[in-house]
Amino acid sequence: MQSLFFHSRRLLLSYLYQGFLMSLSWALSIKKPFMLVLYFSMACILCGIGFTVWPDTLAAVFHFNNLDAVARTDIQSYYGTMLIALGVVLAAACKTETGGRVALMVIAGFAVGSAVGRIIGFIQGAPVMSIHGVLVVIESLLFYQAVTVLQRQKQRDQEHKREVLPILNPKTPEEFRPLSQSNFTEPFEYYRMLRDHYPVYKMPGKDFYCISRFEDIQAVSKDTAAFSSKLMEILVRGRSRNPDKKGKTLAERLGELGVVPVDVLALQDPPIHKEERKVGHSGFNAHFVKSLEKEVEDLCDEMMDEFLPKGNVEFVQDFAWRLPMRLIIRLLGLPEDDFEQIKYWCMQGIRSLSGTASRVELIEIGVSSAQFTRYLWKHYLEAKKNPPANFTGTLIKNSADPDSIINDQRAIAIILQLLIAGSDSSASSMGSAVRVLAREPELEKALRAEPDKIPLFIEEVFRTESAFQGHFRVTTREVEMHGVTIPSGAQVFLMWASGNRDERFWDNPEVFDMNRRHVKKHLTFGFGVHACIGRELARMEIRIVLKKLLEKTSQFAIVGDSPYEASIFARTLLKLPLAFEVADKKDLAPQSDMDSEALFGKEANNEKEAEYVSI
Repeated sequence: MQSLFFHSRRLLLSYLYQGFLMSLSWALSIKKPFMLVLYFSMACILCGIGFTVWPDTLAAVFHFNNLDAVARTDIQSYYGTMLIALGVVLAAACKTETGGRVALMVIAGFAVGSAVGRIIGFIQGAPVMSIHGVLVVIESLLFYQAVTVLQRQKQRDQEHKREVLPILNPKTPEEFRPLSQSNFTEPFEYYRMLRDHYPVYKMPGKDFYCISRFEDIQAVSKDTAAFSSKLMEILVRGRSRNPDKKGKTLAERLGELGVVPVDVLALQDPPIHKEERKVGHSGFNAHFVKSLEKEVEDLCDEMMDEFLPKGNVEFVQDFAWRLPMRLIIRLLGLPEDDFEQIKYWCMQGIRSLSGTASRVELIEIGVSSAQFTRYLWKHYLEAKKNPPANFTGTLIKNSADPDSIINDQRAIAIILQLLIAGSDSSASSMGSAVRVLAREPELEKALRAEPDKIPLFIEEVFRTESAFQGHFRVTTREVEMHGVTIPSGAQVFLMWASGNRDERFWDNPEVFDMNRRHVKKHLTFGFGVHACIGRELARMEIRIVLKKLLEKTSQFAIVGDSPYEASIFARTLLKLPLAFEVADKKDLAPQSDMDSEALFGKEANNEKEAEYVSI
């Protein structure tokens, strides 16, 4: 009975929370120039309700007296329900720029048409000193205002067409335009300037501080007391928790109720994090990953055989995203047919930390999060009836153990985090690896000649093309670094990608050298206690894919743009159009199955060796 009450309340609150966010998103998305549309829409709806409910009373105001049944029906439908429908459609349209402009044109046409009709009536003898005379004035002003707003928007468009040109030799971080697409594509000179001159840098217009040097990132990652990983409050409310405020936050209360995910793993602090990590590692240890290799090879063959006969493929969307996500969906026992919907929710989750999402977009991401959470609850509860022999079953087993830290809410949040982090890190790194090979033919030839070096190549791709450019922390007290005071409750962005190119640690960091010393000490998986339980799965997936791609093709090249997502958080490759030649099977030489364990020794699978990884 208690469980039934909990889940009934959870569903009710989830839908109410989603409805609130959708309403808030709609209200905030209406730009100031389009407020006229909103006011007109509200007037239409109110008038429509009046004509529908009180047709005789409203008709008398307009001097329509002694209505028969046909006239009353016409007034209720034309002046009533039609006005309501018009108001609703215009209110929905003004949420977007294009829709707002179309709505203004509709209002202008409505106003001028109605005003002209009344003027014709005046010419034919209708009294000017009546409500119709007042309405002519109102409609004329409405037409004038709508046309004026449209003209201003046109002028603004012309001003925005003037492209802001980049500066040849930027002297300050701001001159790089940090949140521009050009900087997201090639951010490395910007990172170098931060490391050299602004090691603690507050992003203009944003409420966070960037930490860019390798050793500083390590120091912050180790100091879990001063730098908390708990970010759910920021994701739910848009601001961090007040460190001085006692009691549970809104995000914590909603998490306990099952409405939003709770802080777990990458978003949790010791000592709870340590207990969660033990459970996570029990389902994704090295032995388990090794057992998946045959399944990944078969899946890779199946998917490559679909595009190889075509001679080309959009590698990121049609392969790199699909393979790791199809695998993690299988491992968690979710329906593979739901791939597209799950992928959309995951992309929304990644965008929530992009640093470029607007307030409205963040609220819309909150709507997606509520939907995703409900979806996971549905399948998790179905799995509880007959726990499967997979990681979801492991979580269910632990949630039933009174001595375990895991409960149903934490289990749901762990599943969600695995889907988001696991799919994007593998997909982005896989795409970046193929992109590097396609742009460096000599490197491609070298790996074809010595495929045993693929694991080394992957590590250097991790270092130079970090799938996650960094991760956030929140200060629990005032901290001073390099003469900069970071206040309590401030967000701090640890720039993994910048640390991976720090000259203070790496020799010739701008050079792609898969034979470099300490090749695995990159920060792509982070640093400290937050060990990524899926890191070896990602390595194995990418190794198999590259091996198979080199086996099955004789050469490949990029045949279009390969842009990155506009994000400070993730270096997500959006597309990678490839053309290739299929290898002649009789010329194929057997390639070694040597894996990363043979090259690097036994993987660090215990707490002491987890320093260089992060979820």
